[in-house]
Amino acid sequence: MKLRIREATEADFPAIHELMRQVHQLHLESRPDIYRDIDPLTEEYYHTMLSDSIVLLALDGEKTAGFCVFQIRPTFANPLLIPHKVAFMDDLCVHKDYRRKGIGKQLFEAACQMAKEDGAETLELMVWSFNQNAVRFYEELGMTAKTLTMELNL
Repeated sequence: MKLRIREATEADFPAIHELMRQVHQLHLESRPDIYRDIDPLTEEYYHTMLSDSIVLLALDGEKTAGFCVFQIRPTFANPLLIPHKVAFMDDLCVHKDYRRKGIGKQLFEAACQMAKEDGAETLELMVWSFNQNAVRFYEELGMTAKTLTMELNL
């Protein structure tokens, strides 16, 4: 498959909107106690994403196969921590018709390369524990757990 990765533009909203709906559906089915059944991406928020983040799009010809969103930012100003630049990946999604074809890995590697070129020392992300496919995917790419968020229903 001839895949092309480029930065997203405003014109890519419909394709990214569809991918966000696929991700949101998984989250909604797995955690209806947290997620609301609403449109996961408005055009207004998409414009904010484009201005605040780097949005990469994976294209198979003219078809959108996946996307990822990440930001490069300094660590929190905590005198106990060594300051450094971090790339934080907010989203990575591959269209359901394109999964298990290496597209997620290519998007992830492109994001890592861009982040490294911008001086980031690490790439971090949050993944829901119910999404074992994603957990395995990130572990296969060499990621390890840094923190663990736990919950107790009261």
